[in-house]
Amino acid sequence: MPLHRRGEGREGDAPVVLDVIERDVMARTAEWTAPDGPRVRTPLLLEVRASRLPGDVPGCEAALVPSRAEGPGLLQGESPLVVRDLGSDMRPVVPDAAWAHLELPGERPVPPSIADELEGVPLVTVGRDAIVEVTHLPPSPELAAPPSAGATELVVLGGAACLLGRHDALVDAVMAARKRAGPARLLYAPAVATPMDLALLAYMGVDVVDDVQARLEAAGGVALRPELTHGHDLRDAPRPPLRGDDELAACAREGVLAMRREVALVREAIARGQLRELLEQRVRSEPWQVAALRHLDRHHNAALERRSPVQRPVRLLATSRDSFHRVEVRAWVDRLLARYAPPPSAKVLVLLPCSARKPYSSSRTHRAFLSALRDVRNRWAVHEVVLTSPLGMVPRELERTYPAAHYDIPVTGEWFPEEVERMAALLAHLRRAGAYSAVISHMGPGLPFVENDATVTRTRTGGEGPLDAGALGRLAEAASSAAALVPRVDRARRDLEDLASLARLQFGPEAGAALLRDARLAGKPPAWRLALRGGGQLASLVPDRGLLSLTLEGAERVATAGRYRVLMDDFELKGNLFAVGVSGADPEVREGDDVAVVRGDRVVAVGVARMGAEEMVGSRRGIAVAVRHRRGEA
Repeated sequence: MPLHRRGEGREGDAPVVLDVIERDVMARTAEWTAPDGPRVRTPLLLEVRASRLPGDVPGCEAALVPSRAEGPGLLQGESPLVVRDLGSDMRPVVPDAAWAHLELPGERPVPPSIADELEGVPLVTVGRDAIVEVTHLPPSPELAAPPSAGATELVVLGGAACLLGRHDALVDAVMAARKRAGPARLLYAPAVATPMDLALLAYMGVDVVDDVQARLEAAGGVALRPELTHGHDLRDAPRPPLRGDDELAACAREGVLAMRREVALVREAIARGQLRELLEQRVRSEPWQVAALRHLDRHHNAALERRSPVQRPVRLLATSRDSFHRVEVRAWVDRLLARYAPPPSAKVLVLLPCSARKPYSSSRTHRAFLSALRDVRNRWAVHEVVLTSPLGMVPRELERTYPAAHYDIPVTGEWFPEEVERMAALLAHLRRAGAYSAVISHMGPGLPFVENDATVTRTRTGGEGPLDAGALGRLAEAASSAAALVPRVDRARRDLEDLASLARLQFGPEAGAALLRDARLAGKPPAWRLALRGGGQLASLVPDRGLLSLTLEGAERVATAGRYRVLMDDFELKGNLFAVGVSGADPEVREGDDVAVVRGDRVVAVGVARMGAEEMVGSRRGIAVAVRHRRGEA
């Protein structure tokens, strides 16, 4: 695959002070220093400030004001970031940039002069491709000429509001705008955010939202809350009767406070790596949001995966059927199908159920399985594989990797059809890729692809649980009988094959094979080291990560195979590699990957990617690779 390379005049050249702090797939928290304005945090909420709107709440971070607003007095002593709405072609206004930090130009509809201060005037309906690039205009009584395209700081999806409720159109439009914006620019989706859908918008990469919808609802006497569904359709159904000004102001204040609380919660979820869990709770408030999430997962998985980290510090909670299609799960399944092959010497396949505790081998259930298999003659000819949802399948040698060691699911003893289908597909792939002479199942009932297969020996023949003495005895007996009929396998050979399986999954078949060529194992499990036969070290297995950590020699082998390279400009590397110094990267590089840093045709360092390939090539700020080892300058 071709490298991602930094282009001329791309978004990375924009003089934007945007420091990304935390990432969670497409979402991010970042500090943005607006030109001539204060430093603010994303996701950023723009709060409408207009002379005739009741319900303002003091203390906003950023204010969205109409172009005709009468100066700073409108903000009542506050000093937020100010964004001035300059209207649209259909609602022209006279711009006055005397005190704005940032301005939304009128080439395409954005909240048009805040819809005449939201007095019941519907937002302008525009096409789905209405994307506006917003440039910084210096505070001046006269509008300056727009800066060059390279100085663009914000991309606005101007027609977002007309797509509310149209799940596929909204998702496609936001994802297209996010791609156009690139990592160095902010993306603003005006007039769509509510406390219910803010998590969804952030998950798709929207950096800036406003409280326009909350204000519109308040004008109809409705205070939005993330825990409650809409009481009526925003576009078609009749609204409840208007109440007194005090009640309407109270509704507006409650809606604005709800937006502030949800922004704070989304920021916290991003920092913890738990935005998806929050999202799966929030989308239940509106059917169109559930449809939007499913459309996003199914039709934009490749874009999500490029921004998804290799590993997270928290559990993956697969608590709904939508979790079955989340990007981390799909990435696991795709890698098994594309990269995984079982250990060549393994001839007896044993299928086991999962356990609540991870990694499986630390659980009481799997310790009992291991004990039952311990005395099997020719033990290392036996290959243990866990069938589970939503991952489908976890080979024993991969049980410490993410997400195999970090997921949790509700256990009911019943399987959904899609869970059965995924397990069956992965098992079929495993049997085709392997050379098994026998397959033994210690799974419970409900898996027809096991129960109806005459070639599979079942050890739980009745209603026994997995730890039933009779079932464990049959497991040991079946494994012993099958292993006695295949060539003997010594443990050293099998351990090396297991590590090779991990290397192929982590770096791909070609690079994994290159890494293992003429190598040997050293150390003790699970903290194996991969060493050269003549001395020197290629990699070490980090048990907490479940991944291989490369040395410079190991990185050279991976880079020679044309994988997991980050290309740097021609300068002396003295510490970490920052994005500004990256000239290209292999497209498969994701945050958390071990990568080789290459200058010219030489590997000069190895470390862990702190960004995906697209971000490190498209950004100018932040650490691209946290360098572990660096080669001395010649």
